[in-house]
Amino acid sequence: MAVPAPTAVRRPPLRAAPLPPARPAELDAEEDAQQPAPAPRLAARTVGPQEGTDLSADPGVDLGMDPGPPVAPGTIPLPPTRPDASAPAGEGASGTEAAPAGAAREMPAACAALIEDGTMVATLDAPLGAHLAPGGSCGLAQAVRLSAVRLPDGRLVAFKPAAVIRCEVAAAVAGWLREDLAPAIAALGSQVTAVTVAASYDCRPRNRVSGARMSEHGLGNALDVGGFELADARVVKVEKGGLPPRLRAAMKDSACRRFTTVLGPGSDGYHEDHIHVDLAQRRMGFRLCRWNLDAGTVVARKDKPKPKDTAPAPAPASGSAPGDPATDAEPDGAGGKADGK
Repeated sequence: MAVPAPTAVRRPPLRAAPLPPARPAELDAEEDAQQPAPAPRLAARTVGPQEGTDLSADPGVDLGMDPGPPVAPGTIPLPPTRPDASAPAGEGASGTEAAPAGAAREMPAACAALIEDGTMVATLDAPLGAHLAPGGSCGLAQAVRLSAVRLPDGRLVAFKPAAVIRCEVAAAVAGWLREDLAPAIAALGSQVTAVTVAASYDCRPRNRVSGARMSEHGLGNALDVGGFELADARVVKVEKGGLPPRLRAAMKDSACRRFTTVLGPGSDGYHEDHIHVDLAQRRMGFRLCRWNLDAGTVVARKDKPKPKDTAPAPAPASGSAPGDPATDAEPDGAGGKADGK
């Protein structure tokens, strides 16, 4: 049986949509007057055009301007060479890890002024990149390398080796040496010629105890003094009571006035051969000054780090003198565990 062919469907013709009324010419003139002038068009740099490409047909290329040096097909121009191209990528001049982006690379104003007037001999080291370490994060964006301090009489006192510290610490140490230490040493009958630096910047936990908080040394905020060299060839050292009593007393008094932390022999067992000074900031402006001037033959017992989240330590046994550094520890957060070498 034959199937009838489908009947074609007739559709009504489409009517053209009516056009909107013409825009008034006054509005066009008003908006054109409010638009800022178009920025001058810069020539686009071409990168590896394919052979046979007609650049004249590309509206993004201005053939009337110099496109710069030719670029090999399929390559991208390299960025400008770094100023310190001699240093490996990702490292500073001293081989340390690169500092975070935006780290200041200029000598701080306070130290720049002291260098300019001849008070200090110092340079700005490559930033010491901040990175995580046991006990927290360490790093020093503006690492000042203090090599010497000039005394008021014009003599230079060297730091052996040079101390890498923050500018604020360098300035405080310079004032301490010029105004307090040099006159106290001169009372011994000679002049100071060098300061023995036991430690400066060092990314490590406090007292090198595993699990302790980050040392102030890891922030460039501390200096350890091991002794002094004198003009008459004498060398006086902190260890074993090597500092003469008068110098010892004057050094402690002046250090505790200038720094927020002072730790020496008899403090906690970690500072028997050097004096630690720093500018740590604590709640309520708390300061820590621990240095037993009679220590020398008797070595203090080393403090053990406090275990975390444990019950309070029992009260000291009867007979312990108040202020004994082995038993009278500062509360955590106020003084915390003493920082040292």
